[in-house]
Amino acid sequence: DSREPNDSRFGAPNIASMSDNPDSNELFSTFNLDAMDDEDWFEISVADDFDLGNPQITVTLGAIPAGNDYDLAAYFICASGGDSGNCTAGMADNMIGRGCVSATTGSGAETIGMGTECSGSDDGGTLLIHVTARTFAGTCGNYQIEVDVT
Repeated sequence: DSREPNDSRFGAPNIASMSDNPDSNELFSTFNLDAMDDEDWFEISVADDFDLGNPQITVTLGAIPAGNDYDLAAYFICASGGDSGNCTAGMADNMIGRGCVSATTGSGAETIGMGTECSGSDDGGTLLIHVTARTFAGTCGNYQIEVDVT
């Protein structure tokens, strides 16, 4: 896909800037995995624009090519430190900052949700998205990532 190489956290391209005021939604549909060992990392800047609440983030991985089983993980790193948010959908995985993983079996959609909680009054930061293949049937079609920040 057009964002390669993006096979590591440190090679993750920034694909968007989003905010919780007003709420924002982005749909990305030009990414793909082309082999079992391929993985995709993306970065999104998330601003806390003080709507009387911290940013709430939902990430959905969909349109997984038939015969493949992909997994989704997302991690939030606070710009001001603190990283004490929570996972509201999926399973907690705090490998990087605060994170969530979804490992639903099959080619159905994967969804994670998280609430941010940082030090100080600014709860903005960086969202890292990680897509991997649990099984790869050789079908290299594009998948979709939808991100909601409220």
